[in-house]
Order: sequence, then structure tokens, then C-alpha cells
Amino acid sequence: MLQGGLIFIVAMAYIGLLFAIAHYGDKYADQWRGSRLKPTIYALSMAVYCTSWTFFGSVGSAATGGWAFLPIYIGPILMMIFGFGVMTKIARVCHKQNITSIADFLGSRYGKSQSLAALVALIAVVGVLAYISLQLKAVSLSFDVLIGDLGQQVVRHSEDHFSKDTAFYVTILMAAFAILFGVRYIHASEHHDGLILAVAFESLVKLAALLMVGFFVVYGMFDGFVDINKRALADPTVRQMFIPDTWLTSNFFVATLLAGFAIFCLPRQFHVTFVENDDSRNLISARWLFPAYLIAINIFVVPIAIAGLFMFGDDPTVNPDTFVLTLPLLGEQNWLAVVAFIGGLSASTGMVIVSCVAVSTMVCNDLVMPLLLRSERLQKRMSGDVSQVLLKIRRAAVILILFLAYGFYRFLADNYALADIGMLSFAAMAQFGPAVLAAIYLKNINRTGVRLGLISGFVLWGYTLLVPAFVQGGLLPPSILVNGPFGIGILNPQALLGVGIEDHLTHGVVWSLGMNFVLMFVGSAVGVQGVTQRRQAQVFVDIWRKDTKARNDTWPGRVTLGDLEDLAARFLGKHWAQRAFRNYLQSRDGETKRSDIADVDAANFTEHLLSGAVGAASSRVVMALLLPDKAVSRRDAMELLDEASEAIKFNRDLLLNTLENISQGVGVFDQNLRLATWNHRFIDLLGISTSDIQVTLPLSELVHICRENGNRSVDIDILLGRNAAPQMRRLPHTYERKRADGMVLEVRTNPMPDGGFVATIADITARVRTEEALRESERNIRIYTDNIPVMIAYADKNQRLRFTNRPYERMFGLRRVEAHGMSVREAVGEERFVHLAPMIDLVLQGYRQSFEIEFPAITRNRNDERGIQGVREGRYAEGTYIPHFDETGAVLGYFCIYHDITERKTAEKALKEANEGLEARVTERTHALEVLNSELSDAKEQAETANDTKTRFFAAASHDLLQPLNAARLFTVALGGKQGLAEDVLDLVGKVDLSLKGVEELLNELLDICKLDAGAMQPTVRDFAINDVLGALETEFGPIAENAGLSFKVYKRDLWVRSDSRLLRRILQNFISNAMRYTRNGGAVVGCRVRGDTLKLEVWDSGPGIPEDKLKIIFREFHRLEGPETTDVKGLGLGLAIVDRLGKSLGHTISVRSRPGRGTVFSVDVPLGIADTTAAAKPKRRMAGELGGLRVLCMDNEPAILDGMRAMLENWDCVVTTARSGAEAKALVTKQDDREPQFAPDIILADYHLDSGQTGLEVLTRLRDVHGVNVPGVIITADRSSETADLIAEQGFSLLNKPLRPAKLRALMTRALNRLGSDAAE
Repeated sequence: MLQGGLIFIVAMAYIGLLFAIAHYGDKYADQWRGSRLKPTIYALSMAVYCTSWTFFGSVGSAATGGWAFLPIYIGPILMMIFGFGVMTKIARVCHKQNITSIADFLGSRYGKSQSLAALVALIAVVGVLAYISLQLKAVSLSFDVLIGDLGQQVVRHSEDHFSKDTAFYVTILMAAFAILFGVRYIHASEHHDGLILAVAFESLVKLAALLMVGFFVVYGMFDGFVDINKRALADPTVRQMFIPDTWLTSNFFVATLLAGFAIFCLPRQFHVTFVENDDSRNLISARWLFPAYLIAINIFVVPIAIAGLFMFGDDPTVNPDTFVLTLPLLGEQNWLAVVAFIGGLSASTGMVIVSCVAVSTMVCNDLVMPLLLRSERLQKRMSGDVSQVLLKIRRAAVILILFLAYGFYRFLADNYALADIGMLSFAAMAQFGPAVLAAIYLKNINRTGVRLGLISGFVLWGYTLLVPAFVQGGLLPPSILVNGPFGIGILNPQALLGVGIEDHLTHGVVWSLGMNFVLMFVGSAVGVQGVTQRRQAQVFVDIWRKDTKARNDTWPGRVTLGDLEDLAARFLGKHWAQRAFRNYLQSRDGETKRSDIADVDAANFTEHLLSGAVGAASSRVVMALLLPDKAVSRRDAMELLDEASEAIKFNRDLLLNTLENISQGVGVFDQNLRLATWNHRFIDLLGISTSDIQVTLPLSELVHICRENGNRSVDIDILLGRNAAPQMRRLPHTYERKRADGMVLEVRTNPMPDGGFVATIADITARVRTEEALRESERNIRIYTDNIPVMIAYADKNQRLRFTNRPYERMFGLRRVEAHGMSVREAVGEERFVHLAPMIDLVLQGYRQSFEIEFPAITRNRNDERGIQGVREGRYAEGTYIPHFDETGAVLGYFCIYHDITERKTAEKALKEANEGLEARVTERTHALEVLNSELSDAKEQAETANDTKTRFFAAASHDLLQPLNAARLFTVALGGKQGLAEDVLDLVGKVDLSLKGVEELLNELLDICKLDAGAMQPTVRDFAINDVLGALETEFGPIAENAGLSFKVYKRDLWVRSDSRLLRRILQNFISNAMRYTRNGGAVVGCRVRGDTLKLEVWDSGPGIPEDKLKIIFREFHRLEGPETTDVKGLGLGLAIVDRLGKSLGHTISVRSRPGRGTVFSVDVPLGIADTTAAAKPKRRMAGELGGLRVLCMDNEPAILDGMRAMLENWDCVVTTARSGAEAKALVTKQDDREPQFAPDIILADYHLDSGQTGLEVLTRLRDVHGVNVPGVIITADRSSETADLIAEQGFSLLNKPLRPAKLRALMTRALNRLGSDAAE
């Protein structure tokens, strides 16, 4: 054993060395602080985290719980690496606000509250006592081990009198050391350069000492790590200790959480990490150096623990916490034991000194100073220099804290291991964690919530963790832990409210931290956040925002710069105050004197300076109470401030709640063009972030921020130009601006009485795109309708023209600019109107009109421009008037369609004249008749040629004609699906969609008729299952019937027919569509009847029926049933004409039978086919589901179509990506350089005609066959030829004709996905 005197001499020599290092650090601070070693010294000073708990307690924890000692190091490592943003933000705040402690930090953040800072200081004092007692126990225990017989005669501290207790003398020495090191002077920044250098040296000593003991144990007592590992694996007891089931418990994760909080919540750690840090680069270096230090100091913990277990076994006289000392003694290496003792002493003294400095600062600034400043008698006694008073208070606080810790050690620490004492302190300090994190990230957390959270968490910590410690120390009866206090079992501190968590630490932490979090948010929701709190919240949360310029306005009261310097000197000392003010005044522009009146910036500097000495909250009170020339008393000022604050808060909250609940962005600018308030929608529409904007932000800076905002930039310079002159602000203005990402904004400004203005911003992108699509659609429709040999016009119910095409205008000699709004009487002329008036009256009553009419020649004078422009000879025309109904059945107007049949009439007249003289002049007029017949044949050929030209024009122009109409329909569907649209907007959208639908039906039917006449629809006859067609019809018309309140059933037969499936489906579609259109009650049925070698497909309905005399004419073009009961039925009368021609093309008999008032049956006879027995059976169809989340790739060469498709599909909750070419689609869905594709579609929608002669079918086929993208595909095209349909079907893709119908697309996508799901199931 060693002599106690020798150990004491070595310890005193070491402490003397520390004094020398601290003195050097203070004297030459400017030199070493500017050297390259400063970041390393800073990182080593952070290692004050490693106390005697690390040096002795970690080995003891490893010897009893395996890897259970790791959480206290894992938490800080994770925090430094992954929570580095939290650390840098706290450091930035502390530097800018001159924070001196964690109590000062929280008090300053939450309104510079003295009461909150005092509460934090009180919790810190109580929490740190256990930690300091841990250090006293460690030092006294290590000293006792060194001077007594190993395992037998250990001097214990539990003797009757404290004078024989080693820890008592250790406490005295540490108090003296803490005072000399950390409380020698008062400084504005609370930087202790000598102390930090000494702590960094201590960190090196304790690391070297532990590594030396580890090397001795591993290589001196054993044959290296391999030998220890083999012995440990061979020992069941040791092996059992290190399996996960032993140490990986809830305690492990809770301890990791507490350690993560400890790195910025422990007072000493907060002081070293943030208060002493004067350079942001230090923390960057420490991010890696500090975790590396933690790893290095724990390398030999487990080997030392295992060696202690092997050497001492279960000897109860050897405490596992002393293995670091007892193993060198056992190996007769006394010098190494002394080195280990010095290492433990370093770990303990560093923690005690820094903790005492940090906690004494809190006690002085946040507990004692507020009392002194509130006492008038004490204020008079402190009228002079009070810096020495502050020093005495802090020194007394150091002594008081250390002896309180000694008391805790005497009564409680003997019953706990070092690690248990440390976790008790960690749990107390972790109560600051929620408030600290909220302070730098959440602006809406206020003082009330934080106070409630801290009080509840601290009380529950004391009840669930400290009370059991008192019980084990014998201060409270053991029955409390068995039956609960007063026999109330649910109040058992270790099973509160019956919550039975086996680990007591986990139980206490869950209750205390959980209630802390909950009450912090609840209290913040209930409490009021004052102006100071809101200002401080903005400063702390937005700490990275650029500083605003210094305020040079005069501070209230006749206060000079000399007064402020004298005030600072009373608390800092004259030397420090003069030095600080000299540097400050040099940094200001211009010459200043002590007699100059102080401005707001100088007052803020003084308060900032005082906060380093007395804390932020107390410095605020000092500035308010100790400066002269107070106009009103403090109480009166506070009452006035409270009343004004409440009124301002109420009005502000009312305004903010109103602003946040409107769809427009709103920004209010004062008369100086500075931003006063705004809502979140305002910054969203401008495309800027919350951190870019603040109160009093000049409009010019806002304009600059918006302009330099990357892909969301927007130019709002006009706001600055228009509002620069006050007279311009008196007028409202409206502008449209386009952001860089394509969003269109409408900006309105309205003046305010005080000279400011309110700017409102709305997103009108959808409206602008719809208007552009409608204009483009109208332009294209104009182009096509102006170039067809048909006269088309539309007149409203007041008989005023609203649309005319070029042939109509030429016929009647009109100018387009004059035609819109002109009455029909004026447009066609009085002579023609007399002939048309009866038909106009009938069509306005809802009856369709078809007629032939002769238009007399225009007989206006030669100076009449319309007479010159119009057709001057008489003409014949076949006219059709089609009524236009609204949703209620009322007539809105009518369509006028004229076909010029003058040539036909001329031919008929000539033939009639020839026939009249034929009998009398047969021989004489034979030659003339031949000539006449030749002319007639030529005229007929010309008429047929013109008709063929018209037909081929319609057939070839189908893609260009339907493409813009398709885009317009997509945009109206997307706009109608937007949430929150006003009723009038929805009504307008509906009417636009209805009009587009009418135009779509007109063009589709005209195109079909023309294609049939031109022979463009050639049937492709093959054998197929009739159920394929009937199933598709059931899917298509089922939802339509359900929406109309009608029943619809399809009775299928497992038969094969021989026909063209596409054209046969079109016939049945027309039958079913007519049934749905005319049936008001009941419904429709589709059935099959076998008649010999044919299959009769019938469509039955319960509609009004067809009179006998109308059964034949309904198959003519533009012939429909007319009558009051069908006035609300829309259509052109081309559907059955198309059916008749399709039937003749296929050789299928079309028939109809009807009973008026009962219903109608349409049928088509189809030959039976031969079943293909080799065809694979189709999987059973699943029910169609929703399309939400479906990944869709849309491919089209026109951006407008892609925008419309995206808007419509996103309304169905689909995930949409677009491509304008096959190359773009390939880049999106295929792997590039072994990387996963950017987008994995569930279905691809492709336009047939792409750029450069490429087709969507070729792209889909190549993606599937070459690149393996095997997903369902839909080809969208206006080409209705059978060749195109066959090509698409051969490749296994679906076909959808333009203009696209959303319901049909949805059904088609659902069927494709059902097929995909069935294939996947197989």
C-alpha cells in the first residue's frame, strides 16, 4: 500500500501544475487563442463531459452489466454528428445574445423572464448536486483504496465524525480550486481562458492515465486482446453478461436519450461548449475530435472490467468501480496506481470546477441579483461599484453548492454505484431539453408552456427518481416503495398510476419528460405570448437571418454615453467597462464623446454587455431601474404596457387569423414601404421561404429576393415603381406576373388611409391556361369551319348571330366584325327572312327543322358594300335548324346549317325543260339532249367531286380538328375538379364543358359520316367471342345508366360471331346511347337470340317509342324525332344514319320495331363464327378499384395536351409524369448507367402521332420489346381507320379515340389494370 502523505503531495503537485497552466492561459490568452491549436484545445475542453463516472464508473458498469455503459457515450456522439445543426444554432445564439448560462439562455428566449431563469437555476442546482457528489465519492474512494490494505482495510467515509472523512477534505480543496480558477473576476463575456486551457490539459491526463492502465492490464496481466477474449468466451458468467438480452433493454435507449440531451443541457457542458466558444470554427473541429476522444477513452473499459472479474471474482470487498486502481496494485505497479489516481482526480476536478462556475453564475445572476434589484435598501447600498459584490456572491455560491453536494454524498451516495448517481443527475438536466429545442425551432412556444413543463417534469423527476433514493438512504420509510405514500398504491413512485415499467430509470424518465413535453405545448396554447417573447422568438429561431442596421434614433430620456459606461463599470469593473466602450465607440462611424446623448443602439450594447455579468433578464431590469430620468414609475409603465399589449395582441390575432383563412396571399406595407404583416399564402405564392421575410422588410429588398429566387423567381418591380410616389398609392392597381416556373399571379394593390397599401396575390394559372386553350380551340375551329363548303351559324333566342363561318358570311355579304351580335333579319335581308321566319319560330319552340329554300338574289344599290361582297344571283340551299337546349330543357338558341344545292336544282330544272319538249321534238332534239345529258353528267360529277372533297377533308383533318378540342375538354375537366372553386366559376366551367361536348358530338358524327362516304372505314371481318364486345359495353354504359337513374343489363352468350368487332361495337353503342338518351323511366336491356346460323343482338328500351310512319326516316341524316317529350334531347340526328351505313358495309341487317308509349327494340343480325378452342382462357375479372396512387406516364408532342392530361389525372389522385417524345419517355422509365429509372409507370397513355414521323405505338412497342418496360398502354388518336386499330390490337395495347372522354378513359385504365392484376395473380 502507499502512504497517504505521498499521495497528498503528488495530488497537490498536480494541482499546482494546473494552477500554473491556468495562469499561463490567462496571461497569454491572446497568443494561444489565435494559434492553430485553439480548435483542438476547445475539443479537449469539451471532454470535461468525461468525469470520474467515465474513469471509474464505466468499468464498474461494464463489470456488472456488460455493454450497458455505452449509452452515455453513444448519445453525445450521435448528437455531435447528426444533431450538429442544433449545436451550431445554440452556439450562434449564445454568441449573438452574450448568453452566460443555460438559465440565461431560456430566460432570454422566453421574454427575458427573471422568474423562468430563476426556475432553471434552481433545477440546475438541485440536479447538479448528485453529479458533484459522484465526483466526491470517486476521489475519496480512490484515495481510500490507495492507502488501505487491498480488499480488507479500506478506510470508509461512514465514520461517526466528518473530520475523519476523506471526502470532506476533498470538498474543501475543490472549493478553493474552483474559486481560484473560475471566480477570480467578472467579465462581460464570461470567458475563462486559463480555466479552459487547464481543463484541456486535464482531459489529456485522464485519457493517458486510462490508456496506460489499459495497456498494462491487456499486455502486462494477459497476453493481449485475443487472450482476454478467449477467456471471456470460455466463462459462462462473463459471456452471459455481454449477450444483447442482458444489456439491450429499455434502460439502454433511455440512457442514450438522456446522454444526447446532456451534451447541451448539463450546465458545465453548456458553459464549455457554448459560453466559452468565441469562434464557430471551433465547433466544426470538435464535431469529429470530441467523438474520437470518447471512443479512445473507452477502448480499454471492457478489457479492464473482464480482467477485474477474473482477478477478484465475487469478492464483495472489492468495488468494481475501483478496478482501475486495484488491478495495478494487484500487479505491484504502485506508480501506475498513482497515475490512475491522478487521472481520476483530473476527471473529477475538471467537472467540479466548471460545474461550480456555471451554477454559481446562474445562482448569482438569476436567483440573487433579481432580489437585490427589487430591494430599494439594497439598491442604495450598491450605488457604487457592485462588481466585487457579484464576485462575493458567486464565491459563496461555489462553497454552498459543494457542501450541499457533500451532504448529498454523506446521506445518499453510499448506497449507489457511480453510474446510478450520474443517471439521476442526467435525468434532472434532461428536463431542459424540450425547452431548449423549442427555443431555437418553434416560435409559438411561450413562457407559460415552458414554465409548466419544467415544473411538472422536475416534480415528477423528484417523485419518481429522487424519492426512491431518499428511501434507500434511510431518510424515508421503505413502505413508500411497497404500498405507496399513505398506503395509496397508485402513487407508488416506482409504479405511478399503476404504470408498471420494470426499469425504474425508464419509468421516471417517461413520466417526467413525457409530462414536460405535453404541458409545454398545452401551456403554450393557453398562455399569452407578449411582444418581447415574440421578438426574442424571432431572434432565436431566425438567428441566421442577416442583422438589420443599427438604430440611431435617440433613446428615451436624457441619458449620455458616459452614463451607460458608468453603469457598466458598476457591474463589470471600471477597467473592463472602459475597454468594452472604447472598442464599441471605435466601431461606430464619426467622432463620439461621453457627453453625447445615447441612442437605441448604444443602449442595446450596454444591455448586451451587462447580460454577461448578471444575465439577460437581470440586465433588462438594471437598465430600467438604475438609469436616471424615468418619466413614470415602473409599476405605471408596466400597467400601461400590459394594457397596450393586450389590445395590440387581440387586434393582431384577429387580423392574422383572418389573413390565414383566405385563399389569396396578403401583404401589408406601411407608408415607408416596409412590410408590416403578411399571411403564409403570400410567401407561398411569391415562392420564398419564411426565413427570407421579416417585419419591417423594405419593399425594395422583397423585390430583390423575389427576383433572385431561382426557378421560382418573379418580377414585381412594378410594385416598387407604382408605389414610390405617394400620389400613385392612392389609386388601386392590378397586374399579372408570371413566375419562372410558369405560375401566373394576379397582383392587386389597394391604398390605406395612412399612406401604405395592401397587396393581394392570387394564383390564376388554371384560369389563364383554360382561357388560352379555349382561344386556341376557337381559332382552330374557325380555321376548319371556314374551309368546309357548308354554311354554319349560331343564333341566340333573341335571333342575334353569335357565330358565323366564312361561307355563311360570303353567302350573305357580311363582315365578321359586324356579324357578331347582328340580328338574323338584318343579316339575311328582309326578302330572305320572310321565307325563313316560320322555320325560326318552330326551332325556337324546340323543334328541329329541315327544309329546302331559294334565296333570291341580293338587289341592293351599287354603293352597298354588302351587295358587292355577297352573292348577287339567286341560290338554292338545303337548310337544317337544330335547337340548342340548356340543362333544364329551355331553348338557348339554334344552329343554322346550309348546304348549297344550286347545281343540283339547276340540273333538275334543265332536265325538266328537256322532258317537256321530248315527245314533240325527239328526233330534232336528240343531239341537244345528249349535250344536255353530258352537261348534267359533268355537273353531277362536279357535285360528287365536291362532296368527296368535303368527305376526304373531314377524314384527313380529324387529328388536327380534335386535338385542340381534346385539350379544352381536359382543362375543363381539371378545372371542374379543383377544390374550393366558387359556385359561379363552377357554373361557368360546366357551361363551357357542355358547349365543348356539343361541338365534340357534332364533329364526331360529321367525321364518321364523311369517313363512311369516303370509304375510309373498311371492315376487318374475323371470328371473335361476342362476350368481349358485350362486356366492354356493360363497363362503358353501366355508370352512365346509374347516374341517370336507369337500369341497364347485358345478357351474354358464350358464342362466337363473324364480323368486325370494332364496327359492331359502334352499332351497339349507338343503339344503347339512343336508349339512354330518350328513356326517362325504366332502363335498357341488351340480349342475344340465336336464329339459325345468325345471332340477333337486340337493344330494348322503355322510352316513348317511335310512330310507325317515322320508322324509316329515322335512319336519314339529320333526322330526329320531334315532339314536346323529346325537346331536351340533344343531338344532330346522325347516329342511326351511321348505324345504317355500318350495317350495309358489314352486310348485317339492321331492324327496328316499336310501340309508342311502351318502348323500342333495335336489332342487328350477325353471322355465327367458329370458336377458337386454342385461345387461352381469360382470367376472372376483378372489381375495378380507385385509381389513387396510380403512376401514369403521358406522352404527347403538344404541351397543352400534356398540361390538360396532368391536371385531369392528378384530380383522380394519380402520380403523373409527362414526356414530349420517345427519347424523353425512354430516359424516364429505363435504367441509365446502372441506376434505377427515374419513374416506374403503372400505365402509359401515348398520342399516336408524335413529332418527326414517330408514332406512340412504335415507342410503346420498343419500350416493351427492347427495354423490358412491360406495362399496359393506351394509344389515343383521332384516326378511326381499321388499319390503325388493327396495328394497335396486334401489339396488345388499348385504343381510345379523340376527343378524349374522361369517363371512358377511366374505365379503360381500370380494365387495363384489372388485366394486369389478374396476370400478376397467375
